[in-house]
Amino acid sequence: MKKRGFTLIELLVVIAIIALLLSILMPALNKAKDQARRMICKSNLKQWGIICQTYTMENEGKFIMGTTGHGWQPPGSNLPRELNNWVHLLLPYYSDFDILECPSTRPQKIGTNAEYIADTNADKTNMSVLENIYNGDGSVREQVPISYGMNNYVLTPVNSDGSPAPDRDYPLYFRGLNKIRSDRSRVPVLLDCTVRAGLPLWHDLPPVSRGQDDSNVSPYQHNMRRFSLVRHVGGINVLFADSSVGHIEVKDVWRMEWHHGYQLLQEPIWPEWMGRYGR
Repeated sequence: MKKRGFTLIELLVVIAIIALLLSILMPALNKAKDQARRMICKSNLKQWGIICQTYTMENEGKFIMGTTGHGWQPPGSNLPRELNNWVHLLLPYYSDFDILECPSTRPQKIGTNAEYIADTNADKTNMSVLENIYNGDGSVREQVPISYGMNNYVLTPVNSDGSPAPDRDYPLYFRGLNKIRSDRSRVPVLLDCTVRAGLPLWHDLPPVSRGQDDSNVSPYQHNMRRFSLVRHVGGINVLFADSSVGHIEVKDVWRMEWHHGYQLLQEPIWPEWMGRYGR
């Protein structure tokens, strides 16, 4: 008896069924992938929480010295100032550079680091900035992608000679993780970001478009834009000063306690793209 093959109509029906199944399964698979990436990101931040607390305990309760993302540099030093930022000063406590990058991001596609910063209209939601890791002598060790940023208000301000700076000169700074007297579960330390650090203020304006960040070019305003991302389910992951890690919606970036005495005196006017996220 001669075997009968599939007719064209039968093949088309099978293809249609497979396409239908894929259309049903793909969203579920993508959702599972997104959830896995969120969990890895939170795991990264939990590791950073342990690292920050260990550094603090081993430095007599002080945290990283400085007032900006570059940290404090000894006078007369000719070494790259990046050697004094959190990425380098915490190097003795980690060896896996993968924890510097959220798995939902990919290294920048906008040329050099300077070109990445200068492109103020790009959507940087899922980009990580490429940064040099230096040896102690100032030579470049390697280049790594970084997608987390430090809240610089948790740093310990110092004078140019490295001595502690008086409170009156830097009234907004917490001056270290152990010096925070308010609810530490509301104070962000390290979080999803477009660059390595920031100094947000309550009156900073939201990004004009999704992932837009012009705060790294003169006049260096609106640092809140660096953290105003929808990287994970309409928001970002955050390491708080009590070592807890949580997810917040993008509008809640303005509602955290960024610095000493922080108050959101008035909600910003949310741009259209942010209107669909949260309350």
